[in-house]
Amino acid sequence: MATLTCLYLGLWKFPSTVGLPRKTCFPNLRELELCNVIMGSRDLDFILDRSPVLEMLSIHGNLVKFRLRLVSQSIRKVALTGSFVEEIFVVDAPCLDLLIHSEVWILGGSCSKIKIGHAPRLNYLGLLHPRNHVLEFSNTIIKARTRVSPSTMVPSVTFLAMHVRFGVRNDLKMMPSFLRCFPNVEDLHIWSMKTDRSAGKLNLKFWHESGTIECIQSHIKRLHFHDFRGGQSELAFLKFFFESALVLEEAVIHLDAGFTSLEEIDSKLEILGSMKRASKASLVVATGCSGPQGGYTRSFKRGSDFSVRDPFAHYSDAPVCTCKTPLEICILCLKIPSSSGSAIMIS
Repeated sequence: MATLTCLYLGLWKFPSTVGLPRKTCFPNLRELELCNVIMGSRDLDFILDRSPVLEMLSIHGNLVKFRLRLVSQSIRKVALTGSFVEEIFVVDAPCLDLLIHSEVWILGGSCSKIKIGHAPRLNYLGLLHPRNHVLEFSNTIIKARTRVSPSTMVPSVTFLAMHVRFGVRNDLKMMPSFLRCFPNVEDLHIWSMKTDRSAGKLNLKFWHESGTIECIQSHIKRLHFHDFRGGQSELAFLKFFFESALVLEEAVIHLDAGFTSLEEIDSKLEILGSMKRASKASLVVATGCSGPQGGYTRSFKRGSDFSVRDPFAHYSDAPVCTCKTPLEICILCLKIPSSSGSAIMIS
């Protein structure tokens, strides 16, 4: 155990740690990756407590409900995908830079709670979902119209990723509250999730009445809007965003693969192009379609790659064309004169 630095386990039931000697330790373990491993909270705590230099933790497809409690002076990267995590509690993790929880498994009406205590270097956070996640800061649960204060903000976060059902009223009502908790976000990723519901009257007026959102107005430089379908609720948010984002440099609109005609694409791009933008120098680019995984990767290897500047870009496979027949519409296949790229720029 003394020489072990990296441990990768898959398709395994982790043995019980009850009864193991107290002196059991992994003094040099820096990376721990678990894929489809049956492991409870007690056993996970045992490993983490006895790994004093652990820097990277990745868990994919844990088949048992568990809680993750982070008390570590060394942990820097944590990625949890496709697992039933009841609670993530960052108690004291002064080096934590990245926290990703995606493909959340829930039962019934339950949610996964994320509690942030001491994490002064947390820079990357995602993929938050207003339906599946409950945020708690300093014993305050974030709800719709929660008034933010310094105790409910995480100013260190500059990369934020969210899943939003723009057709669901409660999701949209939570969005301003979530965004206000992270006032210094510079890169924002939003995945528009499919739903059969209608958001009703939550149009542009709703966003104006929600008030100023500091990160949108003063800090966001890059927006990635994934799986854009051109619905009224999506357009209302984008209109509000463009009108408010004073320092925006680039917005990339990743079109959903469900478009069936060039005319349909043209009509949506025309609406986007007509929107007023507070940042006159900003560039809006439309691209698509998403890759075969439907907008975000299900690859354990890629999902735990922490070496890239923007890890959330790994949760989208664009700009890779996956057209299989001439009838399938993909904007990547459109040839634009004097352009060698795979996107359409909207002036």
